[in-house]
Amino acid sequence: MLRALLLVSLGLLMCPAAGDAQKAPAAATTIVTTSAGPMFTVARLLVEDTWTPLLDRRMKGRLRHG
Repeated sequence: MLRALLLVSLGLLMCPAAGDAQKAPAAATTIVTTSAGPMFTVARLLVEDTWTPLLDRRMKGRLRHG
């Protein structure tokens, strides 16, 4: 669920704006600047949620066999 939300949010932020692509409307600029921090936090949590258990299993396996 969280991954789907992240992908949809990133897709919406990356879509080119209708009209002049070089000059973003003030509302779009505000959304991008205010959502950068929370989006980074979500991305970091997804990485931790995905990789931490995998790395823990790998390290436990190496410690048992190693």
